[in-house]
Amino acid sequence: HFIACMWYSIGREEEASGSWLSNFESKSDLHDYAASFHWSLTQFTPSTQNLAPVSVSERLFASLVVLIALITFSTFLGKMTSAMTQLVHLNTQSYQREVVLRRFMGEYKVPKEMAHRVWQLFRHQRSRENRQAKTGLQEICELVEVPQELRLALIRHMYMKSIRNLRIFRFAFNPKVKSASDICLRLEERAALRNHEVFADGALAQTAVCLTAGDMTYDHERNGQEHLAPPVWLSEPALWGSWRRAGTLTTNGTARWLTLDCRTFQDYVAQLPDKA
Repeated sequence: HFIACMWYSIGREEEASGSWLSNFESKSDLHDYAASFHWSLTQFTPSTQNLAPVSVSERLFASLVVLIALITFSTFLGKMTSAMTQLVHLNTQSYQREVVLRRFMGEYKVPKEMAHRVWQLFRHQRSRENRQAKTGLQEICELVEVPQELRLALIRHMYMKSIRNLRIFRFAFNPKVKSASDICLRLEERAALRNHEVFADGALAQTAVCLTAGDMTYDHERNGQEHLAPPVWLSEPALWGSWRRAGTLTTNGTARWLTLDCRTFQDYVAQLPDKA
């Protein structure tokens, strides 16, 4: 628009001595603007037009516009080429992974149900890589050197509703207790799609689990299946001693949960004052 207005202004000022308007059959102001706008577009694209500069001012202005168009188009083309190259590279890596996975399924004749679950995990991980998933606190701390006090404040904001359900966390944010900082900073967030097995029956529990989003199914051999909704903690006995999982926990859809390492928790409790 601005280039079209400047082109028309130059032509109008020099129309008496000879300009592109001198050889143009003007029908109305709208017609003149449309012609000027069409001329400005052709400078940025390989299109044709029947308007040509006549005066020195018009030729200098046209040359300047062509240089600007050349730089702009080259920059745009370079970015598009780079984006396409990255896209092809990502698709190539994904295709290679699929080939390896299909070869594995075929060589070991993996049953259909197992293969379906593996493919679900593969597609979930690939989709997380493509969209870079949901940014967690760990990724932020890798980008920015966050002070410990600020990290604790972020943890309060992100996880307070969930961790308050575990009694020990009611005083874990006490700034006077140094070990509280260590245990809070070791909370890890995980995510998965439907039918993902969080832990299996009989496995030695090394972490306690807190469901924070989505829903899961806890399959107990004696009590049957139980549907869980956030916030809820599981495998709490593992925090206090050796414990084997009493059931299998799977996700019913997209779910997120926190994990707390049992050894870290036990070290934390050992350092607490007796009066705590």
